[in-house]
Amino acid sequence: MAQVDGSVACSAPWPDAEPKTGTVTTDIAKAVAEFKAGRVEYRTDRVGNVHVPIGKASFERPQLLANYRSAIDELVRAKPAAAKGRYLRLSQ
Repeated sequence: MAQVDGSVACSAPWPDAEPKTGTVTTDIAKAVAEFKAGRVEYRTDRVGNVHVPIGKASFERPQLLANYRSAIDELVRAKPAAAKGRYLRLSQ
């Protein structure tokens, strides 16, 4: 029987790709509980654009709006204390 070391990772479509945040862990139960509790993960690029998935194509409009509001609330909550001026600019 093969021995399992407790780490979990996603397989990327190309060899040098970075794994998604939170996909490599030794505490699987904690990671699953965090995602079920509504953990919001987002990335920013070099020019400051925020990339965050808010749902799937099969989601209804109210579900997408609720997820959007949650993502914006999380970004506002994560604002550093040292950040001055306008922190978010929502584009239409």
